[in-house]
Amino acid sequence: MQGREEEADDKQIRHGFLAKWKNASYRARLLHTTWLFLSFISLGFIGGQRGPAFLDLQLITNTDVEEASLFFTSAAVGGLLGALVIGASYDRFNKPRLIFLANIGMGVCVGVVPQCRQYPLMIFIWFITGFCMRGLETTGTADVVRVWKSESRPFMFIVHLGLSTGSLFSPLVTEPFLVPKHLVEKQKFDTGVIRNTTFVSVDEQSNISCINNQTNSFQPTAYVIQLQHAFIISAILAVLASLPFLVKSFKDESNLTKGDNSRKPEEQRTMPPLYYVISILLIMGMHICNSGIFDAFSAFLMTFVVKQMDWSKKEGALVTSAFWASLVTTRILVIFVVDLITPAKLLLIALCFVICALIGLCICALYLVHTGIWVFVCVAGSAVSVLFPTLIALADKELVPVNGKVSSFILVAGAIGLLTNPVLLGFFIKEFSALWFCYLLLSEAIISVVFLFLILIYGRKILKRVRKRTVMEIDIGSQHCVHDTLMDDLKNVTNVNLDDKSRV
Repeated sequence: MQGREEEADDKQIRHGFLAKWKNASYRARLLHTTWLFLSFISLGFIGGQRGPAFLDLQLITNTDVEEASLFFTSAAVGGLLGALVIGASYDRFNKPRLIFLANIGMGVCVGVVPQCRQYPLMIFIWFITGFCMRGLETTGTADVVRVWKSESRPFMFIVHLGLSTGSLFSPLVTEPFLVPKHLVEKQKFDTGVIRNTTFVSVDEQSNISCINNQTNSFQPTAYVIQLQHAFIISAILAVLASLPFLVKSFKDESNLTKGDNSRKPEEQRTMPPLYYVISILLIMGMHICNSGIFDAFSAFLMTFVVKQMDWSKKEGALVTSAFWASLVTTRILVIFVVDLITPAKLLLIALCFVICALIGLCICALYLVHTGIWVFVCVAGSAVSVLFPTLIALADKELVPVNGKVSSFILVAGAIGLLTNPVLLGFFIKEFSALWFCYLLLSEAIISVVFLFLILIYGRKILKRVRKRTVMEIDIGSQHCVHDTLMDDLKNVTNVNLDDKSRV
């Protein structure tokens, strides 16, 4: 009997999928999600490229760690404005065209990054790049919710899997174009800055693009800067991923929103504005910490292992790729088990693993245990992989239904995290040691756990009562409206009868 029931369930699932597949609207939504997936691959590729390229960007602009960290801060400020501006424009303009503009703008800007040797120009171009990157993430995340509505949870994981996939391969593609560490370490001060350098065009001299002119060096050291090739690859990926949305911007998209995937009445929760604002602030506070952890691993992991563990840039690129590999693998596995565990439990487990991994990294860095660095980086990557998609699910389940506006607020919080973390990390690494990479992220992980408990208490103890009271007020108000309407009808009928009698 049990075997027959299982076979019946399998047939029902197969028939259900086939029935959906026959629906043109369902196929259109799947294709649209595929284009979003490819766009997020290019987004992740560019985001994962910043960490391995960080030291070479210092060489191009003659800056130290603290000064160069402003590149990422500038990108975060641009991302904050991008999430606000493009998020506010999302419901007012052609949505595929907005995604196209953000995607192609990101590609064009990142392609010219290695050509910006002036420090202010480099800060400006990273600002525009961050604006387009966060704008693309905002529109992409909101588009998943718009297209799939109540079914968006697994597809949100799938789209952000594209971001992780791009970030996984980015360090491997970038590493061959980096300047070897041993060629430039003699020219660095303790702060990691190179002064009095003259850049020569690669076209003029193919084997030398930078020659040191320090007065205290008798034999100049020559090295090639080929970072522009890696960034051109990123630009091509972004431009290609933007083309489907250019085509879609001139087509009718009414079939995307058709289908039986709208929210159920009980999911359309209402609450007073004050409680809504508090809910949004709690979500944003937690995501500020989570995004700071995520961005630090992608942008500063190589700096941490090169400075603290004395690794080469190649080893740093490989450990960064190991972080992304574990992140991608875990995100794939979570897609199949996401409905078996509640968002709150999944987030708590992930944050506990993040805390354990950071403590392990700190101990391994203090005692120079190189194998332990690899192990705990992979543990951290696996744990970090579920933070963002699960936070969206947590917000939708415990606080407010996630729509385009809520997604925009969450990504604004992410931009704030990207804005503050590079400045703090750059300052602490320069003034104290690279171990502050572990100390700062550990503090943020603990704060994120505190926010998680605050969200659960607020949602389950306070909002639950508020929703009940709001529903009762709506019911009572509707009953009053019905009663008033009936009384008005009775009065009208009575007045008509009296008029008829008077005429008679």
